[in-house]
Amino acid sequence: MPVKRRTNKRRDAISEDEAAWLRGDRNCGFIQFTRDEELQELWEYGDHDAFYWEPPMSFPKKKPIGPQSSKGKPSIPPQR
Repeated sequence: MPVKRRTNKRRDAISEDEAAWLRGDRNCGFIQFTRDEELQELWEYGDHDAFYWEPPMSFPKKKPIGPQSSKGKPSIPPQR
């Protein structure tokens, strides 16, 4: 079954600094210093497939690609 993509109709209501914060860009002004409740509302417009964020993080981070071990390093199958 195809996945319905949600279009963000309020994209022009988001400032350039807020859009930069959603991409995890550190050049986003003072957005990272706003209250967690406001960042939570802003995160609703974020790319949840490519990034993750939860309070008290300052910036969204890119999700790792591929299988990951618990230490954050790619898991390597044992050689025989």
